[in-house]
Amino acid sequence: MSSIDITDLAFVQLRPLAIGGGLVLALLYVVYLRALPKPLPGIPYDVKSSHRLLGDLPHFFALEKAWRRIMEFWADVARRQQSPITQYFAGPFTKPVVVIADFRETKDLLMRRAKLLDHGSLNTGLWFGAIPHHFVGMPSSDPRYAKSKSLSNDLMTPSFLHNVSLPASYQKTLNFVRLWQLKARIANEQPFTALGDFNFLTGDIICAAALGILDEESDTVKHYNRLKANNLPLGLATKRNQIYDFPEYKATGILEATHTIADSITGARTASMPKLYWFFTNLRPSVSKAQRERTRILQTYIDRAHASITQNGPGTSHSHRAAVDSIVSREITAARKEGRQPALSSQEIHDSLFGYVLGGQSTTHSVLSFLIRRLAVRQDVQTKLRKELHTLYGPAASAKRNPTIDEFLAVRAAPYLDAVIEETMRLNSTAPVLIREAMEDLDFLGHTIPRGTNIFCTLWGPSYDEPAFAVDESRRSKSSQAHKDESPADWTRSGFAPAEFHPERWLRKDKDGDGKKKVFDIKSGPALGFGAGTRECWGKRLAYHELKLISTLLVWNFDFLPLPADLVDEDVVDFFVAKPKRCSVRLRVRDVSYVE
Repeated sequence: MSSIDITDLAFVQLRPLAIGGGLVLALLYVVYLRALPKPLPGIPYDVKSSHRLLGDLPHFFALEKAWRRIMEFWADVARRQQSPITQYFAGPFTKPVVVIADFRETKDLLMRRAKLLDHGSLNTGLWFGAIPHHFVGMPSSDPRYAKSKSLSNDLMTPSFLHNVSLPASYQKTLNFVRLWQLKARIANEQPFTALGDFNFLTGDIICAAALGILDEESDTVKHYNRLKANNLPLGLATKRNQIYDFPEYKATGILEATHTIADSITGARTASMPKLYWFFTNLRPSVSKAQRERTRILQTYIDRAHASITQNGPGTSHSHRAAVDSIVSREITAARKEGRQPALSSQEIHDSLFGYVLGGQSTTHSVLSFLIRRLAVRQDVQTKLRKELHTLYGPAASAKRNPTIDEFLAVRAAPYLDAVIEETMRLNSTAPVLIREAMEDLDFLGHTIPRGTNIFCTLWGPSYDEPAFAVDESRRSKSSQAHKDESPADWTRSGFAPAEFHPERWLRKDKDGDGKKKVFDIKSGPALGFGAGTRECWGKRLAYHELKLISTLLVWNFDFLPLPADLVDEDVVDFFVAKPKRCSVRLRVRDVSYVE
């Protein structure tokens, strides 16, 4: 055979391989092109990110490497483009996400153009493996939404809050005061860590409101009894710059399960495929055990409520001891009307209760920890706040006793306390963004956001603790323009630096009086800590009441003394919600009657 014949034969044999290889390469190239980000027309974006499979994820990883908060990512997206509307790319095969960093337009969307938005797939994915049958994780269009929300209808009414939730929370807060009085006497003005104690407190008050836990079921009371039995040595005046190491006690029961599941939600926030994330996460032994434990514990309280209601009748909200009584009563009434047996072991009932516990404990713990940390640094704020409280509760101050729950509920306005809480949430937002989804093509600042696009509205950065981006008024929506004077676009004209802690920025002179009295004004400037509109935080009323109650009793009973410089920082860690990396206190018990 000639050499030509051999060459021809080799070519014939290799030709299919060459064609196949070319087809594979062509297919891979097509897949590569499809995997690349597809920018939305007209909306600013990072051009380099649009040319790589990982999109903007390298910026996300750079935050971790620089030891910056991961949750700063979304504000950074806007800062890089210097635009109130931007888009970012979360990786291969994902649609762009629009970031809105403008308070006025965010508020306008949430309050006056809410029908154009819904909770969307990202919110659903966030809660999918934790409380899939709770309305907080459902779009408003979900046929289950109305029924799920109806189970909890009574829980945020003034009558339920005043007659059930707050009296229960008041008693649990007094238990906490007793714990800290004991710790303060032992530590003898040495600092000690407070984050774990706040876990017990916020767990107790939300479980008291949700489940009606008894004192013997309280983590705070258990902690107090163990400490009292330990006969710990007194702290030394020579060590007042050193932490007093109290024994650490882990949370138990429903609070332990809540922490484990909340940590899992943290991971879902950044998962590119949330449902797949939850599938594997719920297989982990620790998470699986927490899910079983919360089901078992909640069923115990559901059965207890059912037995009480069966014996005494459904009654009214005034006969309820906790949220579980209301939810069970509603289900019994609904079942009777529909001619069926009450579904008291259903996932809907369980998720309604657990969502109440999960959201209430985490949010209150976050805000309270930041607030107390700031009071130690800002002694002037603490003094001013205490002065207001002594004025509001004059008889209690004169008698050197705690304000009663009736006195607390009778106070209609505590402007400086409201300002301290709101300023804390402004600078230490529990979440980085509000997530929505466009339900139809949406005109925004002259750009079109296509239907089905996820929208992230930032809660810090430009508008909140930085100047807002300049926006031509003509580009704003008609409804935004109509409400232009409702509140400022940022804090640059407040008289206080936007990034600094000044509760006074929330106060204004009372227009209805002689002009000397200061009143709290929520419209003083940008703030969306609990969202706004039809899908604002459902537990907002309870959270505000509990923060006021706890803050009042803690400032009433303790001086939060200045901390050593090495214990003062602004470090934050992002779990299910944002929390201080450290929160220490140096306490001096004030001259009021001891609770015990």
